[in-house]
Amino acid sequence: MRLTCATLVLWGGLFGAVNGFAQPVEPVPDAPGGAEQQEDDELTDQDGLGIEGAQVADPFDEFRQFEEQEAADQQDAGRPLELMTRDDLANAGFQFGTNAAARDTSSALLLAVTVGTAVHGIGHFYLGDPKTGWFLLGMEAASVGLMIASTTFFGLTESASPWSALFAPMLQAGLAGFVFSYLADVLGTVTKDAGGLEPNTSAAQGVGILARYGLLSSAGIPVRHVIDAELIADIGGIYGRGATTQDVFLDLASYRGGLGGRPLRGRNPLTYLGLEANAEYLQWQGDGEFGRIGADGRLVLSVQLGDDIAHLSEFAMGVTAGLGNHWVQIAPQGSTTFDVATSRIWVPFDVWASLNVTSRLNVRGGYGSPELFLVPPIHRLLGVAHVEFTYRSSAYGDISLRAEIGDGFALWLGGALWLGR
Repeated sequence: MRLTCATLVLWGGLFGAVNGFAQPVEPVPDAPGGAEQQEDDELTDQDGLGIEGAQVADPFDEFRQFEEQEAADQQDAGRPLELMTRDDLANAGFQFGTNAAARDTSSALLLAVTVGTAVHGIGHFYLGDPKTGWFLLGMEAASVGLMIASTTFFGLTESASPWSALFAPMLQAGLAGFVFSYLADVLGTVTKDAGGLEPNTSAAQGVGILARYGLLSSAGIPVRHVIDAELIADIGGIYGRGATTQDVFLDLASYRGGLGGRPLRGRNPLTYLGLEANAEYLQWQGDGEFGRIGADGRLVLSVQLGDDIAHLSEFAMGVTAGLGNHWVQIAPQGSTTFDVATSRIWVPFDVWASLNVTSRLNVRGGYGSPELFLVPPIHRLLGVAHVEFTYRSSAYGDISLRAEIGDGFALWLGGALWLGR
């Protein structure tokens, strides 16, 4: 009987519990503090590992999210660019600002190369650098003015004017300035956003010995072999040189010397104003004996454009202009006395520019009257163009290649040994 009663009580309790779980749960009135308080209570229950409000995280959720992102990336990688949004492109690693700048540089370079042949500085105008643009455009205008003036005066006077000796340097300065302002515009558009040029190594100072071999060809003399040697001592404010040139084919010898100084110097070694005094003796023995003594004074102005145009730093331009005289003596073959003696004024002139294309390779180009007339000009108004590549192989040695073009050409190959630089 007791067992039966206990059994009934147990079954009755179990039925009541099941019936209680089956009943719908009535909403509990908000406690003081409202829903936020209830939320806090649930969080408290979770922190305390209670049953009410506890949420069990699915351990596979993170893996599913990784798979979904991987699938989306693969889908984007397979889509054409025109079907992707800007956000998709940015997530894929595209840099819109850099690409836009590259397009601007390419467009400016195209303008500088094409339209810039007539309007120098247009590449800088396009890049929003009017200061440099106006500078190069003004340089072009001055160059054109010099060319027009020199050819006009020469045509009107027919070289009878006492100023006729200046017509050739004016034309040569105009031609060189026109070319250099065009090249500066092209170079500037490339280097403006590229960090500038390599340091210019043409301003070498110290004591050096230079030697080179030249292969020359001109009208009437197809092949000539020339040897040239020079000693240079440059300590910055004062410099000097002595040189000799030996033409094996013509039995011609030249001996030259010069002394110069830089009374005005800028912050950069390539910015200075210099003065030079030079002397020369040239001797040639052919059908007779020809002797020439020359002396001249020169003004040298060199400017590094980086002083005013930051992205053209290490691009240097300069001009050498002077006034001199040649005294000539000629003795007939077999005679020991000079029958003809004369003199004439001459104007040494050269416009040049230099820059480094690599940290070791320097390029220097120029146009002007040749110093020895080994390569003569085509016309008395024109000059001889030259370009020289100098490779600094070490702190003590250079290798150079020079080309000259006029009424003929010359190729020079040589090197330099610097005892101190």
